Amino acid sequence: MTNQTSTPSPANLVKLIDERFNENNEIDLIALSSTDGFDIHCKKSPDNTVEIDKLAAIASSVYALSNASAKQISDSDLNVITVETKNGNLLFLKSTYNNKATVLSVSSKSQMPLGETRYIATRLASEIGTIKET
Repeated sequence: MTNQTSTPSPANLVKLIDERFNENNEIDLIALSSTDGFDIHCKKSPDNTVEIDKLAAIASSVYALSNASAKQISDSDLNVITVETKNGNLLFLKSTYNNKATVLSVSSKSQMPLGETRYIATRLASEIGTIKET
């Protein structure tokens, strides 16, 4: 299966996202974007038709609105947003990369249990947080 990626990104991030993407064929997309809506890196399956730039903008907007809601309602920062559809699950997670706030998006196909998707996404967000590119 050939995968599509976005524009070139720092080597350590690309390697990590590629490794995690290839570990499970039920993962459909992994994307990291800035909190202001710009793509940092995206890896997706060839049949995924999402436009990477639009996804980055959506991820940052959804995260910002949901985080504001979480703070207002529960006086706490948001960790994960889950979107469940008939075709699978999409998670948006608070993450950091190079000491900057980012949003990690992970999409899985419907055959993957939500808990497994969440485990993979949470682990990846933590791993990305340790990367320091120069």
